[in-house]
Amino acid sequence: MKNGITIQYDTEKLKKQYPIICASRLEALKKVISDAYVDTIGLSLADPDELWSFALGNIELIEPLTEKEKAKAKVIADRLRQLDPQFPVTPESKTALGTPTLRETVQSLANRIEDDAVLAKHLTTLLKIYKRGSLTETDYNDNRADSVKTTRILIERWIQMPLGEKWVIASLCFFSDLAMAKLVYYMANNKTKWLPETRLNKEPERIRKLYESLGLIPAKPRVIKDIDFKGGKVHWTFFKKRIHSGA
Repeated sequence: MKNGITIQYDTEKLKKQYPIICASRLEALKKVISDAYVDTIGLSLADPDELWSFALGNIELIEPLTEKEKAKAKVIADRLRQLDPQFPVTPESKTALGTPTLRETVQSLANRIEDDAVLAKHLTTLLKIYKRGSLTETDYNDNRADSVKTTRILIERWIQMPLGEKWVIASLCFFSDLAMAKLVYYMANNKTKWLPETRLNKEPERIRKLYESLGLIPAKPRVIKDIDFKGGKVHWTFFKKRIHSGA
């Protein structure tokens, strides 16, 4: 590593933690994407599949989709297949999804739900979806949790995949909450602003609550104790007991 510093980390601990930390990062990414779809569509995962089918059938998709867009669409496709394995959903085409009509959806709900109060509730939701009209990619992006810079940076930089030469300083899971708060703020402000001293007491706690809410798992033990910004560069302060001077 630069400046003659070599990181000493228990390889057995890292071997056990690495897949768990990586999995937490992927789950956090999946969570913010799926939450964005739920918020955009206006349905909960407990709502009947007829409502999901109607809502998704009226989403405006742009064809052809990019690989990233296909990944987003797959989240919804997987949800529908869980509800109905025979439902024809493909990420690539809205045509394959189809557009259930309002009448077809009402009839399906009425045939299946015997409780009048429950049926009335779902029909009210259906009418809201119908009156709202088609949703667009812009609607989705407006509801994406990972469009918030802090959340996006936390997820993207949580752990380097795969491990590389600079895996410690590239992976936020090895940072203390203080060091993490400083670097995330710096990156969120396009590397032009440093975290103000007035926020040094509260920001680490806010960051901790955020990564915990996302389910991101930090490394144990962590490596980077603090960071400072001097001479236009980031300087790292390591926990002394886990470093030694290189040759």
